[in-house]
Amino acid sequence: MMTTSILRLPSEAIATLEAEEDEAAMQSPFVDISAYLDGDCELVKPTVAEVLPERCLFYAGAINEVHGEPSVGKTNILLAAAGAVLENGGKVFYLDPEDSPARIIPRALSLGISREAMRTGFFYLQDPTPEVYAEAHRWAQRERPELVILDGFAEALAREALDENTPADVLAFFHDRMRPFTDAGSAVVIADHVTKSAETRGRWARGSGAKMGRYNGACYEIVLGESYTPTKPGSVRLKVAKDRNGG
Repeated sequence: MMTTSILRLPSEAIATLEAEEDEAAMQSPFVDISAYLDGDCELVKPTVAEVLPERCLFYAGAINEVHGEPSVGKTNILLAAAGAVLENGGKVFYLDPEDSPARIIPRALSLGISREAMRTGFFYLQDPTPEVYAEAHRWAQRERPELVILDGFAEALAREALDENTPADVLAFFHDRMRPFTDAGSAVVIADHVTKSAETRGRWARGSGAKMGRYNGACYEIVLGESYTPTKPGSVRLKVAKDRNGG
């Protein structure tokens, strides 16, 4: 005849199991939104790079973008934004897969950014590797730069053998390389190119449409108004191509 034995747990063990079950039941995968509902809930606005009184270009903690034709002035726009942050006492982290400090620093100075502001607040990194990105992420968590600039999206992807026309490559780069900076509270700004044909490019940069979907800040198309040189003034226009927050 088969007999069945019953395992009887001590009362203390039963109480422990019940407490663990209650704690598991109380845990929830949902985000607690009470703080947003109970406080002053206002629309998010750009707060980085004040180029006009109380008018800023970029969203903090988000990925922003500028795009335009070659030689239209993308780098100058980025340096001007950097200057606005530096002159306000902030920090700027400049990732440069295209150029060199021998050319970037003189351009920044020619735009009127002070040497002392750059000496204390401008942090430059040329052609970073994945290992250097990891160290840069740790630095950003410690130093909390207001503005992180990537001046050359296609070149940054190519550096890691990624394809700007492949959504998976583009999204992986955003997740692994750019998102840690936004997690540190920085406004990330990426410079990108447009397709050659003005008729078919629309408002977007070239490459995978996944890029535009991932930008959760503001995107600007840079359009040349009047051509300019270091000795001749001119103008460019910034057209809002996307403003996810509507600020």
